Parts: sequence; structure tokens; C-alpha cells
Amino acid sequence: MKTLSIILGCLLSFGVITTVYAESGAETEQASLTQLMTAISQDDYEAFLSNGTQVFKNSITRKSFNQVTSQLGDLARKGYSPEYLSELFQSGNVVHVWKISYTGSKEQSLVKLVLIDGKVAGFWIL
Repeated sequence: MKTLSIILGCLLSFGVITTVYAESGAETEQASLTQLMTAISQDDYEAFLSNGTQVFKNSITRKSFNQVTSQLGDLARKGYSPEYLSELFQSGNVVHVWKISYTGSKEQSLVKLVLIDGKVAGFWIL
């Protein structure tokens, strides 16, 4: 699979899920990641947008969502394991970074997630 680099949003489960992310407040970030990955695996556009900020919702077109699901939907349906890597401070926001390894595949993705007041404000899959 060629390198997938799709930016979703303005700043911007499913299967067997394990993580090494155990910091305080991790539940919100992990739950958001799981919800987004589940929506991708199930090709559920409305679920993908459901916990987003209004700007996020306005920024994600059905076409851009379909591009992601066409390339990652099958991999996500088979399962994945997120590994929390770090948090970065970019443009005044905390960006949570994960490595996603897909079950039964050598493919991996780098995921960046920005939450503002518990809502998804940015989501990148690289």
C-alpha cells in the first residue's frame, strides 16, 4: 500500500485493541481514537463525525472520509493495536500521537489526534 497521508479536519472499535497509554486523562483520548477507528472500519461517516467540534464536522467531506475507508477499512476491520507514542504541542494544542499496527499485516499508520474540551478537533492518519 502506498503511503497514506490524509489530513482530516481544519487542524487537523473494533477488533482486538491493546495499548500502553496509561497516563491520567487517557480514557478520553483512547475512547476518541477507538470511536474514530471503529467508524472507519464500519464505513460510518455519521459516527466518525459524532464527537467532533463543529469546525471538524464542517471540514470532513464524505469524499475524504471515503478515501480513508477505501484504503484502511479492511485493515481496521481485521483488528489493530494502538501504541501511544507521545504528546506534542503544536499551534497551541496538545496533539496525541499513536502508532497503529494492523492485525495480520505489516502495514502501520501514524495517527495524530487533537481534542478540545473532549471533542475531536483534528485527526490525521499518515
